[in-house]
Amino acid sequence: MRSTYLIGLLLLFILAISCEKDTKRSIIRGQLDGADGQPPELAHVHMIELGGNPFESVVREKVDKDGYFAIKTPEGRYWELLITAVDHHPLRIPLIDIKPEQALNVSVSLQPHDYLTDFKDVRIIGDWNDFDFDKANYMRPRMDGSFWFRKKSPNDTMAYQLVGVETNNRSVNGTMADYHVYDGGGDYVSVVRTKDGFGTVIFNPDDVIRSKKKDLPKISFEPKQKDIQELIAIRNRVLKTKNEVTAALEIYRKLKRGLDAFSYDASEVLSFLKEKMNSENKQIAKFAALNLMELMYLHIELKPETYERIIDLVPLEDPMWDIKPMMIVDAFSKVKKDQTVDYLRNNFNRIASHKAQAVVLVELGFWAKKEDKVDELHSIYNRLKNEYDDFNEIDYYVNQLNPASNVTEGKAVPDFEVQLLDEEKSLTNEDLQGSYYLIDFWATWCKPCVNEMPVLHRVYEQFKDHNFKILSMSFDKSVKDVEKFRDKEWRMPWLHVYLEGEKRRIMSDKFEIAGIPKPILIDPEGIIIATEAELRGQRLEETLKKYLGDG
Repeated sequence: MRSTYLIGLLLLFILAISCEKDTKRSIIRGQLDGADGQPPELAHVHMIELGGNPFESVVREKVDKDGYFAIKTPEGRYWELLITAVDHHPLRIPLIDIKPEQALNVSVSLQPHDYLTDFKDVRIIGDWNDFDFDKANYMRPRMDGSFWFRKKSPNDTMAYQLVGVETNNRSVNGTMADYHVYDGGGDYVSVVRTKDGFGTVIFNPDDVIRSKKKDLPKISFEPKQKDIQELIAIRNRVLKTKNEVTAALEIYRKLKRGLDAFSYDASEVLSFLKEKMNSENKQIAKFAALNLMELMYLHIELKPETYERIIDLVPLEDPMWDIKPMMIVDAFSKVKKDQTVDYLRNNFNRIASHKAQAVVLVELGFWAKKEDKVDELHSIYNRLKNEYDDFNEIDYYVNQLNPASNVTEGKAVPDFEVQLLDEEKSLTNEDLQGSYYLIDFWATWCKPCVNEMPVLHRVYEQFKDHNFKILSMSFDKSVKDVEKFRDKEWRMPWLHVYLEGEKRRIMSDKFEIAGIPKPILIDPEGIIIATEAELRGQRLEETLKKYLGDG
């Protein structure tokens, strides 16, 4: 009896300690509305690492039917509140250094999906094709403006998403559903019940939620939580600029002009961010600095003293590099210039952010590869695989550093045989021997691929009469996408291949493709002489001049 009593006391003590520890976590409570002013049919709030992957939420809570939610923040300094809802665009709210036991209150109105103004080629993916974009089915247009799809199904329900209804071509839920399920990445899956062995889906454009409100999404914290509101203002201002520049670049690209002449008046956003960098709140100042750094990737020129100010606010040992780890090398290279590699190598142990360490190691690996330092390359590659395998964003680059790779400078191009698009004949690597040729793995949906079009056209015209060819291999969802792109966007007057099904898998394996674009330059003897970064943007022309002269 006494032992039972003591065990009970011990359990109560453990519970009390657990509760005490739990109460030190902050809690966020809020009210959520959709673009129509009503709580969404289904919504969730998630805690993810600030700037992190929406597929990797640490905590997730369902929003109740009246739009109320409450979620506790995990331990740590840099988090983001991700809000997702049926029919709406995901929303991310930055949270930095939230104090233990702090209670935050917020009201949120979401922005609806960025639906197209006119629906033409509506496609559908679902559990019958593993939600594979490449296997998407076209929905049949009907006289009333809606779209129809019917599929035989052995199950009681059929789950699906729509493709080709939103401006950025994401897969989103449809307008017809018996219920919805969160898809794990920011959107929702629609589920319909089958009848007589068939599942039927109707997409009615008149049922999509649209809004004329200009202030969506709208986020309001209590006045005493003005620091968070400032973080949101910084992030929203940068996102607004990114959207404006992206739209301007799209127009510019359609005019088929080189990006070298592109310009954007960023004076307003630069002044705003520089003012925030002078904030007495150092966390706000540093957050503004890292967001300012993003603008350099939008063809916006920053002055040398701006980069100096950024690394002064956020030095190597600052853990806030966790938020923007992919930018750390570029930030320091703008100041250290030719000394960047030595500086990063000698000061590596100062880097506090685990993710930033991984990015710096990748850079050091590429330098070791370029300088043919085999032992150093092996060491860096093994370290990345063993110590930083939790940072998936660098996988694409780590694969390029694999010392055992067969697709690298100095090795023979893998044997291949492909069917040409514009001619009824096949093409092999042996057919191309005797010429310099660039293999370009790409797709119309890949924005970095499309951004390469001006320089690809320029170098093709410059070198086509100097024993140089281009072979583009498309990873598009449909050959029609390639044909439409070449007819309406860029002519691409060189050799073309469309890869599908088993051929795509085979070529991906042979050429070790972890992501696109993936350009590879081969010499007349069939030896790979350059890959990846050396063949992107302005560096492509420089690399070709190295082997072909000035053209």
